[in-house]
Amino acid sequence: MLTLVRFSLALVFATSVVLADDRVSAPDKAWWDVTPDPIRPAQYEGIDRRSYYVTMRDGTRLAVDVHLPAGLVPGTKLPTILEQTRYYRSVALRPESGGGCKPRVGSTLGFLVPRGYAYVVVDVRGSGASFGVRTIEYSDAEVLDGSTIVDWILGQDWSDGNIGSTGQSYIGTTAEMLLRNRHPAIKAVMPTFSGYDFFTEIVYPGGIENTAFVRQWAEFNRALDAGEHTPGSAIIGPCPVDDDRDGSLLRQAIAQHAENFNLATLLQHVTFRDDSFEGNRVEDAGLYHYQQIIYEFISFPKPVDF
Repeated sequence: MLTLVRFSLALVFATSVVLADDRVSAPDKAWWDVTPDPIRPAQYEGIDRRSYYVTMRDGTRLAVDVHLPAGLVPGTKLPTILEQTRYYRSVALRPESGGGCKPRVGSTLGFLVPRGYAYVVVDVRGSGASFGVRTIEYSDAEVLDGSTIVDWILGQDWSDGNIGSTGQSYIGTTAEMLLRNRHPAIKAVMPTFSGYDFFTEIVYPGGIENTAFVRQWAEFNRALDAGEHTPGSAIIGPCPVDDDRDGSLLRQAIAQHAENFNLATLLQHVTFRDDSFEGNRVEDAGLYHYQQIIYEFISFPKPVDF
């Protein structure tokens, strides 16, 4: 903790020095009220989306969307942004809602791809159009899949070998979990929000079981994994990959999801953070459980207890 505090103070001091000149002409100006650097203009117009199945180490096939700038000249190398989601990488829309497939990360993707990035979005195992069974959120197998996806990206002719990861909530946590693999191609991770200790943050905040959220989230995930959607919804389900023209592979993948674990069931058998049910513990899904592994990989001061 002491090291982290010192680092934070040094960062604040450095920021103050950088902004000092700006304050001279406006001494009452807030430190954050500065003119940002101009946004780099788009280099490309349009985005091409392609989707594939990528095979993991254990033979499980994951659905992957690749978004590239339209008209990319063959041989052009791009850095890649990776997202791993359990909420559908892209959704299939009903004909009356426009039909086709719509990315779930449209705004972020739409900003970065025209500025020279490849954007890769993955349905994590046991979700969306991916095959596999979920034994718990952020399982070791799911985390290791991230390393296989990174290797696959490195093998593509459009990859320059530099990969970053981002996301919010579940996807932000998968971005940080990617660091557990210590893959040298991961150059940056920037979650806009991620979980740290799910037992105290979500399951038992303040020592009280968060029954309503857990049940609602578990049912929401069950419906997603089964491809079920409310009548009148614009969404039919997850998008199949390009080669799955008749949707047969998508149906096979969704059938496997019927074996997914249910968080609400797990928590019926959990009272304390180290309680286990069917070999699973809630605390094993928290980033704090792996902080030492992550700190040893990244170049950042380790927190030290007083």
